[in-house]
Amino acid sequence: MKVDTPRSCLTEVYANLPGLFPPLYERLVLSYRWAEVDLHLYRLLANPPGPTLTGLIHEMTKDSGLWESLVPAGFIQFGKGPDVDYDPVCFDTNTRKKNRDCRIVKIDHEEILCNYRVKVVAEIAPSFEQLVLETIRRAADEDR
Repeated sequence: MKVDTPRSCLTEVYANLPGLFPPLYERLVLSYRWAEVDLHLYRLLANPPGPTLTGLIHEMTKDSGLWESLVPAGFIQFGKGPDVDYDPVCFDTNTRKKNRDCRIVKIDHEEILCNYRVKVVAEIAPSFEQLVLETIRRAADEDR
């Protein structure tokens, strides 16, 4: 039985994307598996159990209308809005920084599905690292 290495899993994923994940997200998806999780500001797409990242790619490509519009425009969906908000939350690979991190944006799903336009409606964080720090800070505040 062939066991995939983390690098070979990423090679398969990156073949389908307009760029690389930010390093912190890359470590997250290689180290952990999870069901969709609501973090109040956004929901992370599921990264289901398994030896590869095919479950994650399946989650990213599940809505072909969004996928076929986001990827050519340089956006990689890794989440959705909170609760029942269907707007994609994406890495904006057009704003890549030297450390490979990039801006986190929310995109209007109705603009894509009804008008075939990719419209950024909000910047959620200036980088994935900042998004993680804000998520941790909010969780700590809720525990008080």
